[in-house]
Amino acid sequence: MKLHPKLSAFLKLSLYFARREIKNRIAGTILGPITALIQPLLMVLIFIFLFSIVFKVKLGKGESSYTLFMISGFIPWAQFQESLIKAAVSVVENRDAIKKISFPIFSVVVGNVLAIYLIYLVPFAMLVGYCLLKALITAHIPFWKAFFLSFFVLLCYVCQFAVSIGMGAVLSALTVYLRDLVQFLSVALQVWFYATPVIYTLDMVPDKYKLVMKLNLWTWLLEAYRETLLAYSYPDTVLLITILATSFATMICGYMIFKYLKRGFVDVL
Repeated sequence: MKLHPKLSAFLKLSLYFARREIKNRIAGTILGPITALIQPLLMVLIFIFLFSIVFKVKLGKGESSYTLFMISGFIPWAQFQESLIKAAVSVVENRDAIKKISFPIFSVVVGNVLAIYLIYLVPFAMLVGYCLLKALITAHIPFWKAFFLSFFVLLCYVCQFAVSIGMGAVLSALTVYLRDLVQFLSVALQVWFYATPVIYTLDMVPDKYKLVMKLNLWTWLLEAYRETLLAYSYPDTVLLITILATSFATMICGYMIFKYLKRGFVDVL
């Protein structure tokens, strides 16, 4: 099927910006793409040490279960967090090209978000592969069920990417007008991280705060991820529909806000 020329050009530009970002990240490094994963890996090790060894948190499935529980939440979150930070500065960093050449500026945002997701794709695929292999060997689930579980994981991953695009688009546009927004973003993401059950379970949260926690989109995403990867069961239908609707609504709204704000980019940049 032949794509529309404008869509084809947009996709090519997005891939160009993604490749350029990945090349910039690995240029002059010894370990290549692995360098970008060192900080998240250190954070994972710190949290595992604190919660699994110091506080001895257990989830009822053995001492090592917390490690897998935490990693299954931290890897998706690390992707999301870094993609937002990168998207926020993507337009400003490409201001020279934007001022001189006419092209779909939204491709800059999509390309930079895509680059972060491609960098994290290997550890995410390893996580999914390990969990499904463990399900096949230890839980003896049939292959067809493992296939459908992987499909639901992929669906959640696409939703997560859509949210990153939508929120990244808004942040990239606002940063053009408010250059110090990136500093506030780092703090906001830290607060959001601890307000999301990434390193703790929702059962640990007092009942009076659970309603607020459930208004958090990332609570839904992590619940869906862990339901498939750790419990080997399909996500709740209502939960999945809510995630799908919210994610793509976020992407569409983000694009519309970006389209409105980009009118003044050339003058401000």
